Amino acid sequence: MPANSQLWQISVDVTTAFDAATTNTFDIGDGTTADKYADALDVSSAARLLATSDVSQLGNLVDIGTTDVDVTVTYNQTGTAATAGAATVTVLYLQNRNLS
Repeated sequence: MPANSQLWQISVDVTTAFDAATTNTFDIGDGTTADKYADALDVSSAARLLATSDVSQLGNLVDIGTTDVDVTVTYNQTGTAATAGAATVTVLYLQNRNLS
C-alpha cells in the first residue's frame, strides 16, 4: 500500500475451504507483525469474510505510516496438514488519506 494510506476494508473470499485437522486461520499483517491488521480469520469454510480488527489494531488501519507497506497473509494450521484450500484476499484503501 502506498505511504499515508488508510486501510478501509479487508475481505477474504475462501473458494475452497482449508482442511487442516484442527486450526485453519489467516493473519493479515505487514511482514513485520503478522497480525497487524487482522488476526485468526477462520478459513475452514468456503465463504466471504470481512476482516474485523480489535482495539489494538485500529490505529494501524487509520494510518499505515510514511513509507509504502507490503500486506502479507499468514496461513496458520494445526493438526494434520491441509491438503486443500484456496482464497483471494482483497485490500481496499484510501490513498493519501493519512488521518493521524
